[in-house]
Amino acid sequence: MNKKARSAFSIMGTSILLLSLILPSVSAPSQAKAAEPTAATAVTRTISIDPDKVTHSDFLGVGVNIIPTNTMDLGARYGYNDAYWAMDVNRIQKIQPKVARVWFQIDWMEPEKGQYTFDSPKMKEFYRYMDALQSAGTEVELNFGWKVGKTVQDWFNFPNLKDPYVSAPTDLNAYAASASAALNELINKRGYDNVKYMTFYNESNGSWDFEGPADQKAYFAEMSRKVSDRLKADGLRDRIEIWGPEESGALDWISYMKQNADSVFDAYTFHVYGTSYDGLKSVVDQRTSIAGSKPVVMTEFGWSADDASGWDAGFANSIIRAANDGLKGALMWQMNGAWTSDPDGDTNGTYTMWSSLPLDRMPRKTYYSAGFLNRYIPEHSDVLAVDTGGASDVRAAAFKGQDGNYTVLVESKGGEARNLNIDFGDNTINKTFYKMTYRDNVNIDANAILPQVEKAFAATRSFTDNDSDTAYHFSIYTTAKPQTQVEVTPVEKTVTGAGTLQLQARVIDATYNGQAAVTEDTYATENTANTDASTTRSTDTDASEAAALGEVTTLADQADSAASQASDRTDSGDSSVQVAGQSAAIADSTDVQAASSENTVNADTYAADDTQQSLAAAGGVTWTVLGTNNGTIDANGLYTAPDLASERMIAIKASSSQATGAYGIALIKVIPRSVPNRVDAPTFSLKPGTYDSAEAVFIETKTPGAQIYYTMDGSTPTASSSLYKYGAILPNGGNRMLKAIAIKPGLDNSGITAALYKTKDVAMGPDGYEFCMYEGKVCDFKGKAMVAYGADGIFKYKTFTDGIECTDESFGGDPAPGSAKRCFFTNTIPDETPVVTIFNAGFEKPGTETTRTGPFTNGWTFDSRSGVSANGSQLVSKDIKAPQGLQVGYLKTDGGVNGTISQQMNFPAGTYELSFDLATRSGYGIQTFDVYMDNQKISSHTADSVNFQKVTTRPFTVTSGKHTVKFIATSADPALPKLDRTAFLDSLFIRPANSLPAQLKNGGFETPVIAADSKAKTKPGPFTSDWVFDSRSGVQGNNSVLGSVTIPEGAQSAYLKTDNGVNGTITQKLKFPQGSYTLSFKAAQRTNLRGTQKFNVMLDNQVLGSYTPASGAYEAFTISPFTVTAGEHTIQFVATSTTGDNTAFIDDVKLAPVQ
Repeated sequence: MNKKARSAFSIMGTSILLLSLILPSVSAPSQAKAAEPTAATAVTRTISIDPDKVTHSDFLGVGVNIIPTNTMDLGARYGYNDAYWAMDVNRIQKIQPKVARVWFQIDWMEPEKGQYTFDSPKMKEFYRYMDALQSAGTEVELNFGWKVGKTVQDWFNFPNLKDPYVSAPTDLNAYAASASAALNELINKRGYDNVKYMTFYNESNGSWDFEGPADQKAYFAEMSRKVSDRLKADGLRDRIEIWGPEESGALDWISYMKQNADSVFDAYTFHVYGTSYDGLKSVVDQRTSIAGSKPVVMTEFGWSADDASGWDAGFANSIIRAANDGLKGALMWQMNGAWTSDPDGDTNGTYTMWSSLPLDRMPRKTYYSAGFLNRYIPEHSDVLAVDTGGASDVRAAAFKGQDGNYTVLVESKGGEARNLNIDFGDNTINKTFYKMTYRDNVNIDANAILPQVEKAFAATRSFTDNDSDTAYHFSIYTTAKPQTQVEVTPVEKTVTGAGTLQLQARVIDATYNGQAAVTEDTYATENTANTDASTTRSTDTDASEAAALGEVTTLADQADSAASQASDRTDSGDSSVQVAGQSAAIADSTDVQAASSENTVNADTYAADDTQQSLAAAGGVTWTVLGTNNGTIDANGLYTAPDLASERMIAIKASSSQATGAYGIALIKVIPRSVPNRVDAPTFSLKPGTYDSAEAVFIETKTPGAQIYYTMDGSTPTASSSLYKYGAILPNGGNRMLKAIAIKPGLDNSGITAALYKTKDVAMGPDGYEFCMYEGKVCDFKGKAMVAYGADGIFKYKTFTDGIECTDESFGGDPAPGSAKRCFFTNTIPDETPVVTIFNAGFEKPGTETTRTGPFTNGWTFDSRSGVSANGSQLVSKDIKAPQGLQVGYLKTDGGVNGTISQQMNFPAGTYELSFDLATRSGYGIQTFDVYMDNQKISSHTADSVNFQKVTTRPFTVTSGKHTVKFIATSADPALPKLDRTAFLDSLFIRPANSLPAQLKNGGFETPVIAADSKAKTKPGPFTSDWVFDSRSGVQGNNSVLGSVTIPEGAQSAYLKTDNGVNGTITQKLKFPQGSYTLSFKAAQRTNLRGTQKFNVMLDNQVLGSYTPASGAYEAFTISPFTVTAGEHTIQFVATSTTGDNTAFIDDVKLAPVQ
């Protein structure tokens, strides 16, 4: 916290301090109510702490990662402004991270090599974050060189990289000079003396950063050494610790740095995600054993899902593990969501404490847990020895701050109530501990109030907390003064220009029995850069209006007091009577009324509910309107809005008059009022925010005859922008800043209305279709399109031109009675429409450039051994291509665990079969799996080829309604736990049984793959690879001994020979449903040997066509439609020349049903 404490006597008075030492405990409001077990039914867990035994010193505390770009270009385009910044700063002040790893791009300060622009627009925005962190007392780890903006790539980068934004520096001396110049500017010239650490790039061991050098580890070590040497030369090295290598799952990187650059690094850093408490031990032990005497810092950790942190794996137990197992500190990823500019990016949605505020003002649960730990685990503290007595349901870590205060973090598994005895042995503490607790049922609100003090315990050598609830939770007991917080109501509101709004604020102090036992004394001076022209009023609430609240309870264990003696006899019937009487007597002697009407004390009963207690704690409030020309506010919180032509977001600050630095922020949107000479501003039907999938926004103005124009990229709308007609469609995936203006001749244009929307890419319609409208509205499109109308996986399909109204009448009936339906369209008219809708059938969602591993749900539910992967990813490799789109689903077995993929689908009653494309991962074992319909296995499959093959399950029969399709891997072998096998799936489709069109396989003759060392570049038959090749046929590659004819599809083609009077054949048997088909292919003559090959294409014994390619250039042929009966039939290419040595090449064979 790095703050100076004021005298406790000046805050509370001598009598209150003495009272806190005499009373066993005092209860106070809780932000989330606990369960209410009785002490008689609780088990006791003793947490023994030895203040004389320091397990390790200088634990930095808990920190965050910050990408400081919301105030830059992209954030501004999405509506980020000074009002949102005021709320962000307020949250930084609340959580007070002890260390922040702040990401930094070199192009912000160095547009040309050696030319530094420390006053560039982006640097000025960066300084705003630095100011906020310095004010919060946060130390900074400067992550120098995270990404490389395009403006400097011409001189900074290695050439020809796939992603130029992740280049390592080509000139290490110049990079070192830049690092030194940046530190000199920040520390010496601008006074950011909280910049203590420097690191470089991010997870350089991966393929997503630090690309270019052949030996990345050696280059990283040399780069770090260059920076260290330059800092020494410039007199900065003794002021900065160098950390690295910021590795993720790469012990070899830490080992390399230890062996080859140990003198450079002051600490070693690593990242880990989603790791259990037990699993984190080995992760930590591996790294600390390599690092030796050097510190190790966990500079990234976290959980994607907001409810994933808990007993098995979570923020609290990660901090307990980090502290007790010798780490120097732990930084969670990520403080808040950010939009990056050059490269443009978006980190909102997962891992963060809160989103970029234009998207959502509500914090995530992560804020209340990780932010709580940030705030109260002390910086640069000693970690004390802790013993939980072997308990399997509590964990703990204890800290002693530089100021002498103690902090104990206790995590409780839940399941039963526990009395927690915090025991310091023979050590006399003589301090009051304040208890705050995180619970999963925390009240989430945009005020972002951290867990409040709910009890106080006077401790000489120990104290006991009988108020432990039965759900999972973790508590912090600290002798440091907890913070005062201010809650504003309403925290968000819209008001019309020149209108008024009544605001209220309550100051949340730790309040006991009507007395303020705790007030904040650790706040830094707030940043007042934007308040020079602000309107400020203040008032003090009459203290007599605060009701006396709280209750004296018997929770402390004091060896030298009567209360302690009673506490030791909690099992006896009269001890409660004795202690209650003593406590009441003490309360009466200090004019504090006890809340017990009988001779018993219930430690879990409050005198009043949370709201009443908080009101009792409220003191004086100072109101401030931030910014200029943003309205006025009076001493009682009555706000008068400015009269505006366009909407504006305004921040109003409510500060505690007594607790310096404690304040809350309200965000007030002021919209234009209606005036006769101006068109009324547009209004939007959809609330700004985040949505799972595509949506539509309806826009209207109250001015008759006005036309509305809009943009969706954040640009200013004009009469040249899109004319609003049926609705503004927000497509799947991404951020859309919708802005609209209303125009009518003879009137002033309306003000601009704006709203930010984020849509996730969750599948809601058939694959390949785009959302276009809700039921009852017009689906607008150009040209001919197939439109799907329905809900919940049941759709009717019909072709229309230039739009259609989404109604039952348009589609000939209601596909999903009782459900709110939607329309989806595609301009690519499919050959067939699905009877059963499979959401995300091609695994194109969520989009990724690499691999996205579960658990997550997007149509399919993926577990930790399944997910989606893109063409060219490390998993899929360059040799495998998705048959449909750019991604495939994968089903993995590793670590002895089989993966699963499942989806619930809506079926009409009938008999069906499921088809899909299947391949195996190159260079790994063969994956096997079963396909289930609900709990019935319908087929088993083996993925044994790197080339995708179409496979079909056995027919299965279902009743009408929802059924679950599951893919379950089966190759796990307990004797081979390191087995790693993966199957790839794509293009899933469900059809009525025996209706699947015949599927021709290996039409490009890409298998078998000709050996790389083959001089002839051919593979002669006889062999079978989907096709059956005889001794006069086979496959050949480009520039084979058969000639240099360029192959049109892929890298191989078939050849069909005649020599010595023997004609070659190529055949494939297929299962056909009854119907009509066409067959197309490409063919050419061999050119390096005279001769002309002729051949027939046959179905069974029927000649479908006779062909003679004209030259060595491939030409396309298509056979006229032919009809087949249901059953098995054979497609044949049969050579027909009778003399000579003749060869034809055949490629790109395709079989298609005739619709």
